[in-house]
Amino acid sequence: MLRSAALPRGGQAEGLLYVAFLDMLVFASFFGAAVRFRRRPAVHRKLMTVAATTLLVAAVGRMSFLPASPAGLAAMFLIWSSPVLVAVAYDWRNDQGVHPVYILGLVAFAFRIWSEPLALTSTWAAVATVVFRMASVL
Repeated sequence: MLRSAALPRGGQAEGLLYVAFLDMLVFASFFGAAVRFRRRPAVHRKLMTVAATTLLVAAVGRMSFLPASPAGLAAMFLIWSSPVLVAVAYDWRNDQGVHPVYILGLVAFAFRIWSEPLALTSTWAAVATVVFRMASVL
């Protein structure tokens, strides 16, 4: 039986690993910070909003009606980050400002979407090869 970790590299696997790694990193960062700030309800709520919105990227990525790149990336960003954008508008209207957590979340989302070409670099290919080799040992 041929295991998937033994298959030749250079396909979509490296890109999917990159995307999954970034998604987990962004979610874990905001969720971990939310756990840390659970005794400060206003900050906790904002961090949980950003963490929950992070999970929507898979659903937005499956929207086949979005246009091709680069317009598709902008549309994907706007749809994906819409819960945070609504929260930003609410804060702006009621608190006369935007909380830094929302700004940090939007920056993280933008980096996540526009950094996907990094998955095609030789550096990431080397990292992915190490991860795939570790997975084949298991």
